[in-house]
Amino acid sequence: MFKKVKYYIAAALLGSMLFSANSMADDNFGDYRRGLESPVEKILTVTPDDDNDLTFIPRGIFVKTTGIVAVEMKDGTQISFANGEIATGVWHPMRPARILETTTATVLIGE
Repeated sequence: MFKKVKYYIAAALLGSMLFSANSMADDNFGDYRRGLESPVEKILTVTPDDDNDLTFIPRGIFVKTTGIVAVEMKDGTQISFANGEIATGVWHPMRPARILETTTATVLIGE
């Protein structure tokens, strides 16, 4: 009887250790619907390209280093921000389709 109890306790402990080692962190907000104001879940560095759209329209852009930021919006409107006209180190709520090649700043996009 005691051997079986010890076996079951050992198996339960081992199983919980294996599960916790392979599981991801708890997401207390995983069941909530995401919106544009929600935090980003994926961040990608962009290589500026005049000919190809981004793989997705981002929630916003993060300007990592100073420089020119030139974008083309989904409707085709293009705008260029000169060095210092757009703040670095913060997320900007703009949803461009392209980051243009005249961009000299390092730009990240968030999904």
